[in-house]
Order: sequence, then structure tokens, then C-alpha cells
Amino acid sequence: MSERFPLFRADVNVRLYREGDQDMLLLHDPFGYADGPILLSTEMIPVLESCDGETTFDGIEGEQAEHIRAFFHELDTMGYFESPLLEARKRALEQEFLGLSARPAVCAGSSYPEDPAECAAFLNIILNNHPVAVTAPVRAALIPHIDLRVAPHIYGAFNVLRDTDADLVVILGTSHYWHGHPLIVTDKDHETPLGIVPTDKPLVQALRDRLGAYLAPTDLAHKPEHSIEFHALFLRHIMGDRPFTVLPVLVTGLHEHFDHDGPLSTQSDVEAMITGLREVVEGSGRKAVWLVSGDMAHVGQKFGDELPASAMLADVRESDRVLVDHLSRMDVDAYMDAVRASDDAHRICGLSPTYLALKAARLSSASVLGYDVWDETETESAVSFSAIAFH
Repeated sequence: MSERFPLFRADVNVRLYREGDQDMLLLHDPFGYADGPILLSTEMIPVLESCDGETTFDGIEGEQAEHIRAFFHELDTMGYFESPLLEARKRALEQEFLGLSARPAVCAGSSYPEDPAECAAFLNIILNNHPVAVTAPVRAALIPHIDLRVAPHIYGAFNVLRDTDADLVVILGTSHYWHGHPLIVTDKDHETPLGIVPTDKPLVQALRDRLGAYLAPTDLAHKPEHSIEFHALFLRHIMGDRPFTVLPVLVTGLHEHFDHDGPLSTQSDVEAMITGLREVVEGSGRKAVWLVSGDMAHVGQKFGDELPASAMLADVRESDRVLVDHLSRMDVDAYMDAVRASDDAHRICGLSPTYLALKAARLSSASVLGYDVWDETETESAVSFSAIAFH
């Protein structure tokens, strides 16, 4: 049997990175199983593209074959291929994470300062320089999780929660790294440079009892996930000494139900999740505010489009305008149906958590706080995002 190329991991992030005047290939494992991030020559792109577990060494001989085998051995040792070495790494790291009582702040020191004083000052600058106000009590908010370094202004939306009397924050965030189950919960607290954000463990257990069929069997997806981390950080900062807990839920896509005839909320599984979330929260007797962590469109070559983002932005902005208008009028089904009609052509990152939260929370009105687009010209890609308060 011919010797085959190894299978490169599908969950490794691969993108172009400019080092001086040279383009390099950046490999990053969001789960942290592999060493790195590492940089490779772009000359290795054809080799990596052939690492599908099917391509063979047929026709590759001598020194060239030995160089390729050495390259594969190095990457395998570092954890970038599906192999027994990777499985051993996974077992060790998963056991380590599952044994923790609090989730580490994996973005501290990169997306925001790790030092407590510097972090507090950093967040104060954002909140003070970008004030927003609403005239009605806020019962829910959609706030993006775009990197704080590229769009700090949108996080001024957290100002609307400064005066909340809620003692429970239900956070529904986009799951970027797990797609096997609709919902992923954790009973781990959340570490931040400003202190611990406590998770409401009895309510997590209540969700497990009520929605167990829809929950992932492990909370491992929370390990690399920034969508709840950013929001936990701001909550710790603005809540100060007030006692509160969070109910952290990662949400994967509802796309498998797009073909359902009628509003998505009438599909039996979606209806069960909406009802379960609502009744667990309402049944707690707590003063709850719902917080959705989600961006909007993800377009351009980094996200798989043939066209550069610059050629798509006019269409993106118009589509986003329609979606934000639906949410501003609390027509959540129209929001979902607009995305379904295009088969989510623009990859609306916060679609599923937004839909579930707004359906579960039973809200009556909305205030749009902001909208913007981050145009990453070096990768010909763009991400749009909006912040909205709900009453």
C-alpha cells in the first residue's frame, strides 16, 4: 500500500501573515493542543493542501520525499495532524481543563491588558470615551465580540448595563469551535484580570436537567472561546462590588433547521430550547438581564469568498441595515427569515444566540446603539457588527 500524507487538522486556523516584506503562513490552534502559533513559508501551501489523508507519496522520491517526511514529522510532533500524538495531547489538556474550577482568561495579555490596573484603565477609556444612553430599563443587550483592539468604540454599549439591578446575567454567545451540539454550558467560573465572575451552578444544572438532549457532553468548547470572555470582563468591571452570577451558554448554528416550514421557533427542537431557557431563567425567581455576544457579517477571502470584501461591502451594509431594522422593531422571525432566505450568505456570526435569547426573553422594544464594519484590508476580509439594547 502506498504511503499516504497525514491528515491536517480541520480546526486549526490558517491565514496569511506579513512578516516585514514577506508573506508567511500563520498556523494557530484555538484549542491549544498544538505548539505555536507558528509561521511557515508560503511555499508549503501546496504541501499542506495535499494533507488530506488520501494523497500518497507516489512519484515523490529521494531527497524531496525525505524533506517532506521531515516536515510532516515536525508538524505531527507539534500537534497539527490527526494522529496518535495529537490524541495524547488532547487527553492531557482536556483532563487539565475539565479539572479546573474557573476558566482561564485566554485573551488577557493580547486583546486586553493582563495587569489589573492597566486593564481597568483600558476599560474605563472605552466606556468613558464612547458613552451611550437609553430611556427605558434594559432587559437584554446584543453586544459584539469583535476584537477589542480593532473596534473598542462598540463596547461603549456596556454603559447601558451600568445601572442594572439584575443579579443574574444570562449570556448566550456564539460558539466558534464546537458544532456537534446546539448548546454548550459550563459550571466553571470565569477568571478576569479584575477578579472572578461567578457562574450560577444551580442554574447550569437546571439547564442540564431540562435541555440535556441539546447539550454538549463536555464544556471544552469554552476553553478557547472569546465570545463570553469579553463580556464577562466588562461585567466584572461595571458591576463592581454588586453580587451577581452568570449563566454562560455557547450556541452553535440553527442552520440545520433552515428548511423548516414556518417560523423557526415552531420547529420542535428550536421551540424546546427557547422554552427551556425561558422557564429555567424565569423559574429561578432572579432579576435577570440577557446578554447576547455576536457579530454580524463575515465576508471576504479569509472567510471563503472568492471576491475581496471591498467588492461586497455595499451589499453587506444593505443586508445588515435590513437585519438591524428587523431587530429594532422586535421582529425576530423576520430577522431570522431574512438570513434563511440567503442561506446565511454573509455568515451572520451572532444569528443563533440572538434568535434564541430574544425569543426566550419576551421583550417589547429596542434601541440601536451602534453599527460599524471592520475592513481588514490586508486579508481582503471584513466583519460587521451592531450593538442593540432591548427593553
